[in-house]
Amino acid sequence: VDAYLNITVSQDPAIAATAGAQYIDTGIADYLNASMTNGIAPFNYTWTVQNATLYGPDITYTFSSAGTYLVTVTGKDSFGFTSTTSIYIYVQSPVQASISTSATSVDVGQSVNFVGSGANGVQPYNYSWYSGGVLISYGLSASYSFSSSGTHEVELIIKDRFRQESAAYSNSTVSPVLSVSFSSHNIGLGEAETLQGNLSGGSGPYHYLWAVNGLGYSSSSAYSFQFFTTGTYSVLL
Repeated sequence: VDAYLNITVSQDPAIAATAGAQYIDTGIADYLNASMTNGIAPFNYTWTVQNATLYGPDITYTFSSAGTYLVTVTGKDSFGFTSTTSIYIYVQSPVQASISTSATSVDVGQSVNFVGSGANGVQPYNYSWYSGGVLISYGLSASYSFSSSGTHEVELIIKDRFRQESAAYSNSTVSPVLSVSFSSHNIGLGEAETLQGNLSGGSGPYHYLWAVNGLGYSSSSAYSFQFFTTGTYSVLL
């Protein structure tokens, strides 16, 4: 009587590892997976992450500080044959938002341009702009004009890939709309007269231009003149 035995010879085991995110924020749990090919099941998995040792084909780990970390996993089959591989995890500091602006002092109704920027965290970033708690724009930049005078705050909130967020603020001093006035006069022929311009609102420094009947005559705050012919003259400031 003949007897036969089939023997299956497997290649040496090989292990592969993947991360849910190779770039991740501090404080966010990362998912790590290992799988074996070849070898003889069942398999055992041992992970080394920083000073921690973890077991199983799937683990989660949360990094508490930024840096580049080497994660190593070793798989062992039922005959004790092993395979080891490593993967780098790049842990980022919390995202930080900042704002630059085209002007910090403007008049009512004048547009101000704001540009946001982010640092750290994991891109892509999401930008949201608020004024007085009201959403005014999305995106890297925003343009906004204030409808009332006073000090107004614009807030930028940046969220990164993992929904971690940072806020930055910009204050704008908004002046009332510029108004100008002076008193009209009846004067005698050849009499010297000085008109003083009165300004309110707007943002200094101010620039003056006096014109009589459409012709420019002075760029100072006051205009001194004499008329040597009778008539009605239009004075514009």
